[in-house]
Amino acid sequence: AGAPESAQVFYAVYRNVKSVSFKLFQITADTFIHLQDGTLPQYNYTPTADKLVWSSSQSSDGALNELVLKSFRPTMKDGSALAPGFYFLAMDSHQVDHQGSTYVDTRLLVVSTANAAFKTTGSEALTWLTDLQTGTPLAGVSLSVYDQDFHPIGSGQTDANGLVYLDQLP
Repeated sequence: AGAPESAQVFYAVYRNVKSVSFKLFQITADTFIHLQDGTLPQYNYTPTADKLVWSSSQSSDGALNELVLKSFRPTMKDGSALAPGFYFLAMDSHQVDHQGSTYVDTRLLVVSTANAAFKTTGSEALTWLTDLQTGTPLAGVSLSVYDQDFHPIGSGQTDANGLVYLDQLP
């Protein structure tokens, strides 16, 4: 059975390969942060096999030098749409030399059911949190604000309008 219609759609573009493989791993927020700030090297990172939630190998039907745009719908192990969280997507092809890197390419993904509009000044932050599908404000959600080094500098809970205002930030 294929992925549910609610599953997120991703796209990859490639050329001059006979096949490409994708692996999607669920990762922790801390791992995501360390991959973002470079303390874990993204192109040499190898997640453990128990974190693999989806994989797929695709044959290419592209002619020589033809760009191929391929859509895919990764799912959880049980076939459901991806759960909110942090993910590491690895793309590989045996036809591409990638010495010094574990994979040909990687991407960090955040899957969420909410949209956050975030505004800041030198000492204030305002976040408006809404449901991604309906646009309805989300009340009672705890939010944290981090600095450029991913250190927490403030937190609060959204009000009935989905707003959280933080002042006197460092």
